Amino acid sequence: MNRLEKLPTLRINPAHPISFTYKNKTCQGVSGDTIATALYANGIRIFSRSLKYHRPRGLYSLDGESCNTFMEVDRIPNVCAETTRLRDGMTVNAQNVKGTPEFDLLGFLDKLDWAMPAGFYYRSLHKPAWIWPIALKQVRKAAGLGKIAPDFHIPGKYDEIYPQTDVCVIGGGAAGMSAALAAARQGLRVILLESRPWLGGFFDYRTVEYAGGVPLYRRARDLVQQLEQTPNVRIFTHTAMIGAYHHNLITAFQKGTETDHFDERYIEIQAQSIIVATGCIERPLLFENNERPGVIQIGCAHRLAYSFGVLPGKRAVFSVGHDLGIEAAIDLFDLGLEIPCLADIREDGQDAYLVARLAERNIPLLRGWIAVQAHGKTVKKATLSPIDGSQQRDIECDLLVASAGMTPVTAPLSLLQATLSFDDHTGFFLPIKLPPQVHAAGRLLGLTNSLSIEASGRLAGISAAADCGRQDVSKLNEAREELSRLPGPQRGSKLVTAPLKGRKTFICFDEDTTVKNIRQAIQMGFDEPELVKRFTAAGTGPGQGGIPGHNLPLFIAQTNSDGDVKTKATTVRAPLVPAFIATYAASKHDMCKRTPVHDMQEKAGGMMRRIGVWQRARYFSQDLSCREEIENVRNNVGMLDASTLGKFRIWGPDALKALQRMYVSDISRVCEGKIKYSAMCNEDGCIIDDGVIVKRAENDYYFTTSTGRAGSTVEWFRYHTRYDGWNFYMVNLTDVFGVINLAGPNALRVLEKVADTYLSNEALA
Repeated sequence: MNRLEKLPTLRINPAHPISFTYKNKTCQGVSGDTIATALYANGIRIFSRSLKYHRPRGLYSLDGESCNTFMEVDRIPNVCAETTRLRDGMTVNAQNVKGTPEFDLLGFLDKLDWAMPAGFYYRSLHKPAWIWPIALKQVRKAAGLGKIAPDFHIPGKYDEIYPQTDVCVIGGGAAGMSAALAAARQGLRVILLESRPWLGGFFDYRTVEYAGGVPLYRRARDLVQQLEQTPNVRIFTHTAMIGAYHHNLITAFQKGTETDHFDERYIEIQAQSIIVATGCIERPLLFENNERPGVIQIGCAHRLAYSFGVLPGKRAVFSVGHDLGIEAAIDLFDLGLEIPCLADIREDGQDAYLVARLAERNIPLLRGWIAVQAHGKTVKKATLSPIDGSQQRDIECDLLVASAGMTPVTAPLSLLQATLSFDDHTGFFLPIKLPPQVHAAGRLLGLTNSLSIEASGRLAGISAAADCGRQDVSKLNEAREELSRLPGPQRGSKLVTAPLKGRKTFICFDEDTTVKNIRQAIQMGFDEPELVKRFTAAGTGPGQGGIPGHNLPLFIAQTNSDGDVKTKATTVRAPLVPAFIATYAASKHDMCKRTPVHDMQEKAGGMMRRIGVWQRARYFSQDLSCREEIENVRNNVGMLDASTLGKFRIWGPDALKALQRMYVSDISRVCEGKIKYSAMCNEDGCIIDDGVIVKRAENDYYFTTSTGRAGSTVEWFRYHTRYDGWNFYMVNLTDVFGVINLAGPNALRVLEKVADTYLSNEALA
């Protein structure tokens, strides 16, 4: 392995080698590698075979946006090699292969694409009726990725946590970090989720200037240092969001490191306000064989070199649609990558400074050109053409760096029920209406200027603080003015399809769905992206909408003959990222509540048992009959920990009315400072609960319920008073107070020793 070891942006440690096994051979990676980067450094270019056609697939991105690099790791199938850290002793194998990844016996299926048009399952396998049971068995054999033995027991430790926070920030790039700092400086608790193993986003590996001579990667590390020194910010790296639910409930899972006590853990976060700063991914360029090994995205090529020290190839052709592609070409050229030309699908709009740097390096810039075909099982040659297809040029290469432009990661916003609309200027689906207490920031809003990205994060952080009762109007106005003075959303690239028939131009890598399949579906009347998605299976694989999520609706809108058809995004559903079932199951923790005297009882020899959601002492003797304990209570005195009872305070002008409706007794007869026992009934007159009511003051009461109804009492009151418009307040104090029950002939004598008032039967009456 020839690693680039002197780059200041590296996230690996070449001094610490790691051994792993691939195809029964020992390979070497280094600390910080993922499985994919280690395999790539070892010269592996074909990682797997595709689902339907068994075409060779290789490294395309580094964030698991498709199943190209799903592999079997330590007998566990469908492990994403791009996002899984390399560990010593791992055994890695390709999957969905008959033979080897390089020579797959089922590769002949690639020639039979004509027999598998769009929706052929629905159209071909049901007539005559007798053929379906036979076809069903064969489809089931061929379907799915990866195999697992029924008796397989997954190794490792799996955990779960349920933190609460004021602000949850999703995305640890510049916008997300700025938002987290802004909210934390208002004195709020902040949780920051980042799917990569480190913070920084697309600042992390870039060396261009941020401001004042400071490069972007250095600015990212400065922000990380500020966050780490902020005590009220809790950072979860290598943590992918799974779903979003009512009342700002966020679910996620985290991959552990060698120093963590878990391999993966499930996280469920309850937040008051949410900030989505998930940035952008690259939109794939549509051309023939656009998924061949050796075709990779700009960010993948850039990060391979600057984060993992691996030069992605020897001779590369770039076919791009945004300035990040030009920047990456310049950086990689300076590291030794030969670049015969750079094709840009844009006719104009390129950054003049970057164009000048290309010229300094004698890298030809072909404006309005596009890659139309990649040649070879792994890339050996690329064919370029102007967008109108008027001519073609073949260039020998071992790498084709291709990207049509950027697309925002809006899936979290979709799950949070935000309304998205296609914006012609940016080419993005932008949020036009956000739910209450949800904010968006950063590149997903179309921002590209680094200062604008951070400013949008600060505005989102201050706005989230206002959601949590920390509103500072002056700071909010300052943040808005700062953002308005900076460059706004940049013009994005339009959808461009190479001038070919598209027989092997793939919109969805996971399901082998081509441009030709989409055209077939449209010709059959499927004009809505949601319908085309289901009929062709585009975007229904493990990567969900990662690869086809933007190209599919754009292509349908462009191809449909009805000019009034709007560009519509497809529906996103949880889970956003695949996780092990073991992660959801987590460990068999005894998740329970403990009373205030739990430790005291345990020290006294109490045998602790579950009582609903609580754990408390059941008895204090090895004698299961508990005869001595029973006799002592009957003849002397005993103490019962009753802290599990429901405890509530209700107050307000109509508190008495609510109590009168709930209890069978006349609560108005309770005197201040006195206590009354009563029962609750349901609509049928059956007793469902009992407890005591204490009048603390005028229109102010304290009452108890049984342990079993402690969690539902507030809703019970709401249900029976929801149409009355009464003015009262309730608070559940079950977990706040402890309760001790004294019983036995000497109970009053014990109570007199600890009470600061005179106690007698007459005084208590």
